[in-house]
Amino acid sequence: MARRSSCRLAQAVVAATALVALGAPALAARHHRSARPHAETHPAPTRARTASFDARNPKDVFKVLSGNGFTASWGRDDEGAAAIDAKAGALTFQVQFYRCNLARTQCAAVIYQAGFNSALVSVDQINRWNRTVLLCPAYLTEANHPHAWLGVLASAHDTPDDVAWQQSSWLTCLKNFDRFTDDPEGFLKVQTK
Repeated sequence: MARRSSCRLAQAVVAATALVALGAPALAARHHRSARPHAETHPAPTRARTASFDARNPKDVFKVLSGNGFTASWGRDDEGAAAIDAKAGALTFQVQFYRCNLARTQCAAVIYQAGFNSALVSVDQINRWNRTVLLCPAYLTEANHPHAWLGVLASAHDTPDDVAWQQSSWLTCLKNFDRFTDDPEGFLKVQTK
């Protein structure tokens, strides 16, 4: 899997993300609470669902993302489908939507992903990264550029807080992946201690 394009990889792993996605909000709450942007302004997740909110709708995912301190705009993925181009500080990433209805108002999967065009990471280092993370696998593109992603299966029962926790998990992943690509061996050495 280390050399597939980002869209092909995302499509291939949508089914495999079911187990990961089901645990993502709970794991984010337990392990990554401090990594959320503007964490002091976000209440703990609740099960109350907002009537007008649907986590399967890209527009609602966009609202949560832009409301939590991320910079977000609409763009296109490499197959031309609508996607969110986002930024957290200096780090950019994209949010793509898969298995959508014709109107693209209900999508079964949401993929957060980021890549670095100039980072030099070996296949061995990517494999070692993948052995140290739970929710954020990575791969190398055909041009040997490292990419990381987080897949989530969207549910009509997810609240805005659930989506915010998913995005918090992604932000933690993105920050760690940035540190990893800056110094792969240094990052991996710390992880094995």
